[in-house]
Amino acid sequence: MTVTFAQAHPWYVQLIAIVVTLVAAMALRFLLGRLITRIARRIGESRMPQWRLFPGRSSALLSERREQRTQTAASLLRSVTSFVVFSIAVVLVLYYLGVELTKVFAGVGVISLIVGFGAREIISDFLAGIAMLGADQYGVGDVVDVGAITGTVEGVGLRTTRLRDADGAVWYVRNGQIPRVGNMSQGWGRAVIDVPVPSGRDPDTIRDLLGKVARSMRDEPEWQSVILDEPDVPGVVELETDHYVVQVTVRTSPLRAAEVAADLRERFVDALDDALAAETPPATAYEAAEEPGDRDAP
Repeated sequence: MTVTFAQAHPWYVQLIAIVVTLVAAMALRFLLGRLITRIARRIGESRMPQWRLFPGRSSALLSERREQRTQTAASLLRSVTSFVVFSIAVVLVLYYLGVELTKVFAGVGVISLIVGFGAREIISDFLAGIAMLGADQYGVGDVVDVGAITGTVEGVGLRTTRLRDADGAVWYVRNGQIPRVGNMSQGWGRAVIDVPVPSGRDPDTIRDLLGKVARSMRDEPEWQSVILDEPDVPGVVELETDHYVVQVTVRTSPLRAAEVAADLRERFVDALDDALAAETPPATAYEAAEEPGDRDAP
């Protein structure tokens, strides 16, 4: 016959063992929590060359992004640590009380199965959040497309992501419901401008003109850090009966493509108007000759 701890020791020994176990569990949880927080703070404050992946982003925004990722990961580690430490403490307390642990584990297994089935969506959200944080798919300040919603990321958590769309509405999206993520803030963007040109004008001349305008804009100091490469003018991309379309593409820093495209369109309009005016012969002013008889006619 197996003698349990409760049968082998008096009640005050059991009480002391339980108190020591609980105090040790709380102290261990506190120390591990402090250690995780300190490590997360050092990682958040460290300098990382994220400008290679996020050119044009402010250091403050990158620091906020990195800090939120590390704090979220630290929160997860603290929760896991607390669960493990107190689970072990509960098992020890039950052992000190003389409870048969095999029956307890069997009951816990059934309860866990029921709870897990009911909380599968929550678990899915947490697992998706962990995967998202590990892959650094997006962070605070990024403009993302998560399916039905496109907006700026304002908060990232293990279960939900907070977005603000162009109309100012705030959306709370469960991480497990995000089918795919399109991040428009990572790496670089592309401005694509389609310029319609009336038929009859030389495509090569128009192509050279648009390329010259785009390169001239890139050489300006305010755009040198925004336009990353030489503008590309592949040529005619669409042909209609009364006009054709010439396309211009420019690689830009993140979130600046729309601004670059708008400025280029205005410049293209002015350049095409000037070219058309130069090709059109000036109107000749003349006075119509009047016959003398007409001048005297009543």
